Amino acid sequence: MRPVFDRLYSLSAFLGALTLGLICLVISAQVFLNVVDKLALSFTGEAIGLTIPSYSTFSGLFLASGTFLALGYTFRHGAHIRVSLLLQHLSLRHRRIADTLSLVIALVVVAVMTISLGFITWEAWFYGDTTSDIIAVPIWIPQAFMTFGSANFFWLFLTDCSIHPMK
Repeated sequence: MRPVFDRLYSLSAFLGALTLGLICLVISAQVFLNVVDKLALSFTGEAIGLTIPSYSTFSGLFLASGTFLALGYTFRHGAHIRVSLLLQHLSLRHRRIADTLSLVIALVVVAVMTISLGFITWEAWFYGDTTSDIIAVPIWIPQAFMTFGSANFFWLFLTDCSIHPMK
């Protein structure tokens, strides 16, 4: 069963990386269009008005989706920031207690976050909520990616308590 979930975490991380690439693409394209617009203004005295509609909204939605999609994979591979300054001064017994307590607290927080995200995603779908920009994007779409990423993260906490082996 572990290889199935490892592939799921990898897929989630790939989608998260893809959203970061899309942010770069959208912002770079808008910067290029701004340069073209400024050049047109310099040479003709009149700006063309080139813009990608709702580019900042798309970038924000991609960022939110990508952040949550990468949570499980990065945690699985120990890439999250971990405060070890305090832990290194504790005895092995107290370190295990602190680690276990922090994992339990994190499990509860991630469970609440996942349930809340699932509820607001359903609510946005049910009511047909959209972004209020030039291009109206159904808000449940990026929220569904956030919920999926959070659920991956929760499942990882729930099933693998040996993520951070004690040294």
